[in-house]
Order: sequence, then C-alpha cells, then structure tokens
Amino acid sequence: MENNEQDQSNNNGLSCPKCNSNDILPVSQIKGKTQGFGLGKAAVGGLVLGPIGLAAGAIGMGKGKTKSEVVWVCKNCGNQFSAKKAITSKRNKENNMKVTDFIKKHPIITFGIALVVIIISIVGNCKEKATVNENKTVSVESSNVENLSSNYKLVNNKLGKHGAFYQKVHIYVVNDRDYQKMYDFAVVEAKKASNSDTIFRAVFFDNETFAVLPVGEVQSEYWEDDNLKHMIAKYTKNFVNGFEGFEYWENNAYESPSKTLK
Repeated sequence: MENNEQDQSNNNGLSCPKCNSNDILPVSQIKGKTQGFGLGKAAVGGLVLGPIGLAAGAIGMGKGKTKSEVVWVCKNCGNQFSAKKAITSKRNKENNMKVTDFIKKHPIITFGIALVVIIISIVGNCKEKATVNENKTVSVESSNVENLSSNYKLVNNKLGKHGAFYQKVHIYVVNDRDYQKMYDFAVVEAKKASNSDTIFRAVFFDNETFAVLPVGEVQSEYWEDDNLKHMIAKYTKNFVNGFEGFEYWENNAYESPSKTLK
C-alpha cells in the first residue's frame, strides 16, 4: 500500500493508459540530428541508470539542433506515452467510474433515461420514414398528373364574381372518354384553385372548335346547342358549401341524359 501511494506521488497520480499500472517512470528523449548520439541508448540509459545513463548516451555528441522531450515509460508493460495522453486517459476512466456509480445508485432513473432515448429514436425514425413516404406519394401524384395533363388541353378559362363568391371555369379538350381519369384530373386541378369563396368547374369537350366558355353571368350561364353537342363531361367543386359533383354524357350534353360519378 505504501509503495502504491509512493508511486502515485512520484508520477502525479498518472497511470499507464494501456495496463493502468502506476509503476511508471519519466524519461527524457532528445530528438534531432547530432554527431555520434544514439537516441535509443539515451532512452534506455535514462530508464536504467537515470541521469548517468543520459550522460552516457550523450558521449561523443557533436554540434547540431536537438530538442528534449519527456515521455513516460511503464515498467509493467513497456508502453511509452506522453503526459497529455495519460491525463486524458485518467479523465476518461474517472468519467466512466462516475457513470458506473450513478447507474448502480440510481437504476430506476437510468432505466427511465434509456427508455426516453429509445422512444425519441423510434419517433425520429417514424417521422423520417413518413417524410420519405410522403415525398414518394407526392412524386407519384405529380407524375400521374403530368401523364393525365397530356390527355387534356386547356383552351379557355375565366374567373367570374357573383356576390361574395367567385366561380372559376376551365374548358378542356380531351382525346378519349375515360370519365374516371377526367374526374381524377379535375380533382387535382380543383385543389390548385381551392379557396373558401370559390366554385371551381371543369368542362370537357371532344372538339376544340366548340370548346368555349359559357354565355352569361355566373348564375345564369349557358352554352349554345352546337356547343352542347360536343360537351361530354362537367366537374363542379363548391368550396363554399363543400359540394362536389361529376356528370357525364355517353354521346353529348345535347342528346344524352346525364350520368354521375359523384
């Protein structure tokens, strides 16, 4: 016990970072170019014989630039290290001991902290996955809208006002009669025009010559018969009261009764 306390007093409480032994010894190393000087001999000499050994290693040293540096050597395992490295190792060990002591004294608190960290990690991963999935969904939806847009040509549009609300009308020419796709496309277009005081309407024609805007004001608008003969579908979304409707005609709005998807 006395030897251990003496070792710690001699080495300022430092220990070997490799084996944790306190049986360590400072050694002075001289670095640089000198004539006839062996660094290895000086280091070994300092370890074994002390100052006399350092003097012996310096016999025959000529002129040159040299630099003296103190390192610590462990007598137990032979490890060489700097004082800075030993201090860092000592602090790390002390911190680890404090953590270990805290865990032993407060196991419930430790468990609670670990549980919170796990929950935060799980929530973070879920949010990240949700964001990725959302981005994928938006990407797919955008891709689908682009594909649908190639089938529908916007030829006319207007925004009219009646009292406290607006009506936005889009006129499209279509290449086919896939009414479900027309509805899907109209829903996406309605979202772009969504306002709490707006009524959105998308009207689909099969001939661009007759694809015109309605005549009259918002509440009393109408199309001429020649135009109705080429109207094949109409979508309405009322953002004022939430109404949504899609009607279509097998032949056209002039000759056929209307059918609805919504």
